[in-house]
Amino acid sequence: MLDTLRTDQQDRWRRGEPVRVRTYVERYPGLLSQPRLLADLIVGELELRKSHGENPDVEEYFAQFPQCANQLSHLCGGNGQGATIAVTQIAAAASTNDSDGSFDTIASDASGELASAAHAHHSGWPKIPGFEVLSELGRGGMGVVYKARQTAANRLVALKVVRRDVLEALPLETQTCTVGRFKHEAQATARLQHDNLVTVYEVGEVAGQWYYAMRFVEGQSLHEMLRAGPLDNRRAAGYLEPVGRALQAAHDQGILHRDLKPHNIMVDARSDRPLLADFGLAKFTDGSQELTRAGEVMGTPSYMPPEQTQDASRVTTLADVYSLGATLYHVLTGRAPFQAASLADTIRQINTVEPVAPRVLNPAIDRDLETICLKALQKEPARRYASAGALADDLSRYLEGRPILARPLGPVGRTWRWCRRNPWLATLSATAAGLALLALLSIIVGYVNTKAALAKSEARLRQALVVVDDLFTRLSEDDLLNEPGMQPLRKDLLARALKHYQFFLQESGGNPAVRDEAAAARFRVGMITQLTDSRKAALPELLAAADLQRQLLAERPDDIARLKALADTLQALGNVHKEERELDAATDYYQQTAAIRQRMTELAPTNREYARLLANTRMNLGMVELDRDELDAARAALGQAQTARQTLLAEDPRATKVRRDLAMGAFNFARLALVAGDSAAAATELAAAIRGFDELLAEDPRSLALRANLSVCHRLLAEIRADGGEIPAALASYEAAQRHMRTLAMGNPDVAQYQAELAILAMSRGTLCEEREDVAGAKTAWTEAHAALTTLVAREPKSPDYRRDLATSEWALGNLELDGGDRVAAIKLLSSARDRMQALAREFANDAALARRLAAIAADLAAVNMPGEKTP
Repeated sequence: MLDTLRTDQQDRWRRGEPVRVRTYVERYPGLLSQPRLLADLIVGELELRKSHGENPDVEEYFAQFPQCANQLSHLCGGNGQGATIAVTQIAAAASTNDSDGSFDTIASDASGELASAAHAHHSGWPKIPGFEVLSELGRGGMGVVYKARQTAANRLVALKVVRRDVLEALPLETQTCTVGRFKHEAQATARLQHDNLVTVYEVGEVAGQWYYAMRFVEGQSLHEMLRAGPLDNRRAAGYLEPVGRALQAAHDQGILHRDLKPHNIMVDARSDRPLLADFGLAKFTDGSQELTRAGEVMGTPSYMPPEQTQDASRVTTLADVYSLGATLYHVLTGRAPFQAASLADTIRQINTVEPVAPRVLNPAIDRDLETICLKALQKEPARRYASAGALADDLSRYLEGRPILARPLGPVGRTWRWCRRNPWLATLSATAAGLALLALLSIIVGYVNTKAALAKSEARLRQALVVVDDLFTRLSEDDLLNEPGMQPLRKDLLARALKHYQFFLQESGGNPAVRDEAAAARFRVGMITQLTDSRKAALPELLAAADLQRQLLAERPDDIARLKALADTLQALGNVHKEERELDAATDYYQQTAAIRQRMTELAPTNREYARLLANTRMNLGMVELDRDELDAARAALGQAQTARQTLLAEDPRATKVRRDLAMGAFNFARLALVAGDSAAAATELAAAIRGFDELLAEDPRSLALRANLSVCHRLLAEIRADGGEIPAALASYEAAQRHMRTLAMGNPDVAQYQAELAILAMSRGTLCEEREDVAGAKTAWTEAHAALTTLVAREPKSPDYRRDLATSEWALGNLELDGGDRVAAIKLLSSARDRMQALAREFANDAALARRLAAIAADLAAVNMPGEKTP
């Protein structure tokens, strides 16, 4: 599971969406019961934050997630303090820029989440007269933002201060520059007054501690809002139009922002009003107090114009126009216009590559809005909107339904821009003799570029599909994600994969060059639909995939990759129909699968994986026959599968998948024997399955599926032994089943399924102990069952099964207390059992079994009471 989450974490950061660990925890509380996983994710976040120029403080994470403090300390190479110092020193050496977008400085969303961390560090909060610090909102490389109350005005503020701990560790020259930049930011922001700018109330310095207080915004940033996906056209334009006005107001005051991006645009939760914040890289256009050295690059790369990537000291208001266009692009498409794997590649793209048209990424974008966005993103400053106000005017025209002034770039313009970026080819063209040669050259260049672009597009589609296929495979094979407590996370990640597949299918269209990939994507969509929706809902996609795969196979009948793809789809169709109890259809699909996989083994006789898959299909055919009660046919098919697996294992004794399949085959043979009434054979097969699963679990002790399989095998073996009168052996099997299930339940306390299975096992053991008159053993078992069921009923008070079993455990314990001579305890337990069963009998008046249990409990309770006493 860690690999899956880290892949998602890295992918989001790479796309310019720096998701935080606390976001995963908020959405999937089950992560809190996985301290090692949580610690690994935190370390991943620390690495990503450092690689993006941030200075993360490990102590924040120790305070936020105390349950993984030991694991985190170990991974960081020591105690929390040492780790904090190490990370701080590394980050301080890397950058002194405090406005890096690592947190939304005015957002209040984090206040509750960080409250515990803040209180843990109360002594470290700044003491600033006139302000009562309440909690920490977030921190960047050099600054910390606190939620505070301005006592004189009795209002909440966001209080930003320089981090003394990091500042004092810097060289004197760097300290001076850092304080100067902070004062510069405060001065710049304080000069601005606009309805869509965050207001600065006070700027000051106390004993060398520089601070400024600004409006506290109850809401979230555009960046946080985009985690749910792109905004619709009118909402996007509605937010960015007033931001453009605010930006123009700043420009009119002679101030450039230089770090405009979705992170720095807050949306007030009550008024839905956007507010521009964080002038940490602001520059006065009059040149006063300039802190950026010539040639220095400052800002957030994905939103920078080309000129800012070369020299941030020489940019003009048109740089902010570009950044506003880049922000609009992100809001509309869900991603920044440029974001490569490395900073160098991102800057290269900004300077040499045109952004992908927004409508390619999101076809729902209006053409006029795309035109506005692309005009603002022109690489040549003179071709952008002349001002932020002009861009806002065009957004206003769009919102009002009036014609916009911007016009999409035509073929001539695109050609001219291409020549500007490729001067060597333009020079070659200029030296050509005559218009005919120039025309011919244009045709050739057009053809070559079109062909190259098409090939590049196809390659990117394929590459993207490979990445998403890898994610899907991880989601399918990860034990932990298949557990009930982690299903919300798995469903969310599968939904992400589904969007990628659907986008691929839309983009590929009928392109014959990617038909195999399109068929595979159809298959994946069907599989995801089956996992997140229903088996029936998956059928149309799986059938569509099979049809396309059959067409492809008809062109090359011996293409083994196409054979495998079709076989996988037919196998999935067989599984759907088997689960739906449509056994004839299931048999038909399994038989088609077996025929194709047989052909694969003939074409590649040395490929053991193909032989293993064929054996699995034969086992599936056997299980269908078992469902039909055709026991001889089932036995023959299962035997054929097991024989093939034994042959494969002889060739490679350590083949993990084959050993797992053999153990599962033995378990299925046990099921067959139980249906046939052959308990001895069933016990033998279960013992073989247990040996196989035990060996595999010793090699992979973290596997939840193997441990669950073992618990089931031991429980079935216990029931067989109990029915045969082998009580001590049966108890030993129950205890083994409980041992495995207890490990699962303790490691995954939020998974009710494990707790319920543990209770059932304890009840079975308790019943068996009673039969052999082992009162102490029975009492221990029923007490375990009672404890587990009490927890389950508290968690799910409406569950009739849990309530019935809890009443049953109280009934059993009441009688055991009576046998032990504690009449008072017996009456209390039996009374509770009667009341619970009575409530169930009223809810389910037609359930005869409940009525019988209620009558039996009432009779036992009546027998306990002395004559003349009232039943409680």
